[in-house]
Amino acid sequence: MLLFNEKHEQLNAETVAADLANLDDVATPTDTEVEAILEDYYKQALQLEGARRGFTASFSAPAFPGIRDILDAIRKFICGILNEGSTTQQIIDAILQAIATVIPGGIIINLLVKPIIKYILSTGIKAFCPVNPA
Repeated sequence: MLLFNEKHEQLNAETVAADLANLDDVATPTDTEVEAILEDYYKQALQLEGARRGFTASFSAPAFPGIRDILDAIRKFICGILNEGSTTQQIIDAILQAIATVIPGGIIINLLVKPIIKYILSTGIKAFCPVNPA
């Protein structure tokens, strides 16, 4: 999995995951706060990726996904590989993999990723990944 910082420098996934495991100073966000964080995160990553590729400041994505779509994409990704027995580290790794897939450029912005991880851990995998009736 390739992860990058805001300057598009490649990050070591293990180091990032270890840093993100320390969530003691992070408040648990509400559903609404997580949606706002994801919206801000996606927009920032899109701007950073656009600037890296030489697009002007007026560039905007023609098909900006809805915030619910972003959260659903993250949910679909991690719920496909996690279960109630998953460890905190496995959950963090899965979230990083999902973000590397969903967020433009695989950009990791710690201040925005930490509340997302805290939210999912606080919600619990069973509640975050509801079982669909057959």
